[in-house]
Amino acid sequence: MDQVRQSVWIAESLIAQYLGVLRRYQGAWKVGDEGEMSVLRAELERVYPSIWEHLDGAAAKSRAAGRAPEAYAAIRSRPGLDVRTAITDVQERVVGVKHEVDRSIYTSQLTVQHNTDGVALARDAAAALKAAWPELDWTPPKEPDVDLRPRGFFARLFGK
Repeated sequence: MDQVRQSVWIAESLIAQYLGVLRRYQGAWKVGDEGEMSVLRAELERVYPSIWEHLDGAAAKSRAAGRAPEAYAAIRSRPGLDVRTAITDVQERVVGVKHEVDRSIYTSQLTVQHNTDGVALARDAAAALKAAWPELDWTPPKEPDVDLRPRGFFARLFGK
């Protein structure tokens, strides 16, 4: 069932994307880029629910095909599982001040509480769906190589 496999691959890709955006969010904080932080937080809040939408779709298609992904159902029905909210709290606090002759240097600490349980459960849910389809090849497709050199991809594409 290609649709199930595709949905699980997309969910796994979104999990990796979520973790990458979270690292970028923390990096933006380190350089004080509040605009970038705002954009990245919105991206986190968009990506996280999408993970579960794809997993839920794969589970529904599995059930429709006569598969019974009980392990997925158990994960999905866990009390407290929030499939809609990525970041639950952000706190910034000053942890040190160093006074110099012409300036003061403040050291801050950022604490981002994000849905770590939800991300871990999403990984487990993807594994549970894969287990419901043991005959499928779950090897992710190889990303195509794109050669943008003058005699590379475009030359082959346009016959030059």
